Amino acid sequence: MEEIAVPKSECISRTVRCADRSLTNAYDKALAPSGLRTTQYTLLSVLHRQSVASVTQLSELLELDQTTTTRNVRLLEEGGLIMRVPHHDPRVKLMKLTAEGKRRRLLAFERWQEMQNHIQSSLSDQEWDTFQTVLTKIASLSKELE
Repeated sequence: MEEIAVPKSECISRTVRCADRSLTNAYDKALAPSGLRTTQYTLLSVLHRQSVASVTQLSELLELDQTTTTRNVRLLEEGGLIMRVPHHDPRVKLMKLTAEGKRRRLLAFERWQEMQNHIQSSLSDQEWDTFQTVLTKIASLSKELE
């Protein structure tokens, strides 16, 4: 059977991945003065909102597999940005931000907010609403197929 070529621009996965890479690179560049990458900033922000969280909770909140979260937590812990919190069950790895983690997250937040404002101000209210609606719908449909 002959395969029909589909123009690259029609592949939803490719389009979203290209946009994601481009956007992540822009945010990483904006956050560079904080010494954090976008992925690290996101984890620190989730942990900031939770105060204390286990690696399992972080994985669920970030919608990442536990191996990826564990690796990211280890790097942030080694960098002195997060630390373990004692727990009665030694199998539970509870984490919280250190003073340095709070400082760096705040510095990154200021840069993140600038980037966020720049992107949002470049879109009309209708474009922003459509963007949010379409991405939410695609994510929902994708989860149904998992």
